[in-house]
Amino acid sequence: SNTGSGWIGNIDKLSVGEGYWVKANSGHICPTVGMNAIANEYDLHIGANLISYACDEDGALEEFDICNGDIISIIGEGEAASCVDGEWIGNLDQLSPGRGYWFKLSTALTWNFDCPEPSGSSREYFAYESREYAQSTQQAFYFFENIKGAQEGDVINVYSGDHLVGSSVWLGEYTTVPVMGDDFQVETDGYALAGQRPTFMLIKQSGQEFHLEGEIPLFESNETFIVDGEIESVEIAPQSYVLSKAYPNPFNPTTTIGFTVPTNSYITIGVYDINGRMVDRLASSDYAQGYHSVTWNGSDTPSGMYFVKMSADGFSATQKLMLIK
Repeated sequence: SNTGSGWIGNIDKLSVGEGYWVKANSGHICPTVGMNAIANEYDLHIGANLISYACDEDGALEEFDICNGDIISIIGEGEAASCVDGEWIGNLDQLSPGRGYWFKLSTALTWNFDCPEPSGSSREYFAYESREYAQSTQQAFYFFENIKGAQEGDVINVYSGDHLVGSSVWLGEYTTVPVMGDDFQVETDGYALAGQRPTFMLIKQSGQEFHLEGEIPLFESNETFIVDGEIESVEIAPQSYVLSKAYPNPFNPTTTIGFTVPTNSYITIGVYDINGRMVDRLASSDYAQGYHSVTWNGSDTPSGMYFVKMSADGFSATQKLMLIK
């Protein structure tokens, strides 16, 4: 731990082949210089091994020929792969320079490999991109084979109580959803604990929200769970007015705008130019409680920036639209 005047703790050096969690208070670049003289040989024990990937170039998992039953899964920061019937599934398809990975094994072995051809002797490692939730050292991954009603572009959010602890875009069969657990960081207080079942929700592009129900395993750190079969999605009645993000946006010539109504209400939705003039009225009538959508066709409207505004019973919301022809 860095006290500001020096390091304290029982780590005084970084060792070849070992992996480390580095906690930063801001994104930064850590430059390193020197030839890679590391022998890529790892003595891996049964269970989870945290190792570093020290090659200069990305290495595709399929090129290492290690999906043979001994290595069960590989976990990185918010990404994971699991070996199923001789093939890798998940959102991790390559090992990247400067990253650490958990290798989970069913048996002890020594792993040797050759690095891809290096592109130079100087490397810069970038801090991981920010998320709406904190990256935790306690994490699990759920591979969903099929979610009823899910379409590409829908979002799966995961909650522990009111805390968002994971999120992923549905990309089809075996989409990978990371779930962060409660560890030593203040930022992860209230995150998932071992033995708890996080709440999985499907968010449609229209704004509709669904609970995911089925045989979803309990959270356990450094685990990968393959959720086979179809998972049911149960629609949740909206509790507030919401103007959802238009999709697509930018668009040409049509875009769909979703909105939610918590109780029977009179809704108005209009499209305005940058001078505040209404160019089209999309809704002006009573709507029942639920999820609705309207479509704007800008075929007869010049390219440019516009605004869509929703009003209802004291509620008002606006968002930008970009029409590009």
